[in-house]
Amino acid sequence: MTTATSPILLKWDPKSLEIRTLTVERLLEPLVTQVTTLVNTSNKGPSSKKKGRSKKAHVLAVSVEQATQNFLEKGEQIAKDSHDLKEELIAAVEDVRKQGETMRVASSEFADDPCSSVKRGTMVRAARALLSAVTRLLILADMADVMRLLAHLKIVEEALEGVKNATNEQDLANRFKEFGKEMVKLNYVAARRQQELKDPQCRDEMAAARGALKKNATMLYTASQAFLRHPDVAATRANRDYVFKQVQEAIGAISSAAQAASPTDEKHGHAGIGELAAALNEFDTLWYMTLWYMSLWHMTLWHMTLWHMTLWYMTLWHMTLWHMTLWHMTLWHMTLWHMTLWYMTLWYMTLWYMTLWYMSLWHMTLWHMTLWYMTLWYMTLWYMTLWYMSLWHMTLWHMTLWYMTLWYMTLWYMTLWYMSLWHMTLWHMTLWYMTLWHMTLWHMTLWYMTLWHMTLWHMTLWHMTLWYMTLWHSACGQSHSTRSCSARLMFIPNHNWIPMVPESVTGSLSSQL
Repeated sequence: MTTATSPILLKWDPKSLEIRTLTVERLLEPLVTQVTTLVNTSNKGPSSKKKGRSKKAHVLAVSVEQATQNFLEKGEQIAKDSHDLKEELIAAVEDVRKQGETMRVASSEFADDPCSSVKRGTMVRAARALLSAVTRLLILADMADVMRLLAHLKIVEEALEGVKNATNEQDLANRFKEFGKEMVKLNYVAARRQQELKDPQCRDEMAAARGALKKNATMLYTASQAFLRHPDVAATRANRDYVFKQVQEAIGAISSAAQAASPTDEKHGHAGIGELAAALNEFDTLWYMTLWYMSLWHMTLWHMTLWHMTLWYMTLWHMTLWHMTLWHMTLWHMTLWHMTLWYMTLWYMTLWYMTLWYMSLWHMTLWHMTLWYMTLWYMTLWYMTLWYMSLWHMTLWHMTLWYMTLWYMTLWYMTLWYMSLWHMTLWHMTLWYMTLWHMTLWHMTLWYMTLWHMTLWHMTLWHMTLWYMTLWHSACGQSHSTRSCSARLMFIPNHNWIPMVPESVTGSLSSQL
């Protein structure tokens, strides 16, 4: 059993070529198949074909070389990432490279001469050496995985010792929390290793150990807590020690099963728990595989149905297109043939008639030719019009309908727009003209009233002036005395409102009288 202070020791012989995992078998299977096929080339006796270089052997040799190169690349990467078996992995990679080169030379010589038994024997020995080297490399890589699992086991054992050495309940809770985290990681790595083991008994032992570890880990915290609360009670100590022993034995069983070795203590096996855990794991695997296969089957069925429907529609479309193309080409060729035949017949008949008409009467020939050409032109025009109308009628009808619809909608919108514009323009112009007319009428009325008032005032003034002048002349004409008219006017009774006339005026008036 591995303890917390002991180093990581493998129960494996690195020189042994025993394959213990399914992964190594799956990786070796393609290479073994290719090498076996290459070795068995031309092993069925002489061929009836001409002897010479075998293309199949060359292809197989290239495939073996490519597979070897893939193993080398993966091995170098594993050796680079490994810490415990780095030197062994590097040596195994170099051995594979060496044996691969030997195999390449031997297979190339054998491919050039597949009937040679010596070259066949050399290639068989090289193939066995190559398979041994590749197997050793894969086993070392598998051992590296086991070393990582054992490192996890050692971490879990150290965490278990920490839980055992807890001094109080708070310290126990913290250390058990760390122990739980490491247990989750260990369970994941152990489950993956369990699926890769080749031996069913080792898988059962791994499942039993995982079940026992899971079962006792849940009781570990309770037993340790009871012991910390009652350290003087012997039963609590015995209970805690028993649970710790069960957990340590489960860890040891996982270590032994991971290395495909028999458990050290057959008395404390966990057959019942192992059978139940194995059955549960098998049930989970079967359920998930069934679900995956059903999903894959449904997806495949859906894709196949979609593919067949697509293929059917594509075939139908191509057949329809082909038939339509064939029909149109046949129609075009028949139309061309009939038109050619018709034109040639028409040309020969026209030539004959023209010769006859020229030999007959020129005027009658001219008249008949005119009539014939007119008839021929109208018939050709009618046939061509009929053909074009038959060929383009639907397209022209749809285009005409579309353009008329577009035209009518455009005309309707333009008419609506122009009507709206015209009504708005008419309304604004009417409003403007009415405003202008009212303004003009008001100004003219004002002007005419002003003119009338001024004219009336001027006429009144003129009439009053005329009246005063007439009155004044009449007053001056009635007097025959030498007195001046101004003097008389001055003494007219009840005429005090008449203004005084200056003497210069009266003197001038007197001299005139």
